[in-house]
Amino acid sequence: MTKPLETQVSSILKGWTDASKRALTRGVIKGAAYTAAEIAEHLINSGAGPGALSRSFRAEPIEVREGTYSAWARSIGSAEIYAGIQNYGGIIRPRTRKALAIPIKGAGIAKGKWPRHFGRGELKLVPRRGRPALLVKELEARKIVARRGKNRIYRTWVKSIKPMYVLLRSVRIKPKHYLEAVAAKVAEPVDRIIAKAWREETSK
Repeated sequence: MTKPLETQVSSILKGWTDASKRALTRGVIKGAAYTAAEIAEHLINSGAGPGALSRSFRAEPIEVREGTYSAWARSIGSAEIYAGIQNYGGIIRPRTRKALAIPIKGAGIAKGKWPRHFGRGELKLVPRRGRPALLVKELEARKIVARRGKNRIYRTWVKSIKPMYVLLRSVRIKPKHYLEAVAAKVAEPVDRIIAKAWREETSK
């Protein structure tokens, strides 16, 4: 009868020296830090998440237990709620509102600025038949002068609007698979990092 995997691992680790356990822990910690840095670099260079997402990945300490063996290692993760959907893709829907406000390309909206950051009444809702509604900003009125005949001059003030956001019921996010790309890239370097830590620790 085959022993459970945890029992097999525990049996193997019982025979390890303290130096071997320290070497494994040290190598995993260094490898995790290297991987987190590679994820950030990939997000920046690929444009998949050059802002807060690239800065959010950390190699956090966790305690790993296998049977009677325990050690501190590192878990790589992000506190950003959209980190997963950016990697795997999916559909985003509003939780507390009727629609999502999506910035219109070319509107000159600063990254991270949403309708709630505008002053009261600064944005106007413009419904559109058969199309998603818009949030627009009224621009400063311009005076238009028109001449008719020799002695008649007409002056009027004309307001123009600038579309800022389109209101959508849901948005489909395409998967970027940045984690898979980095995992493939760091596989060999992390192996070398762990092997080096092993040699340095066990040769003492």
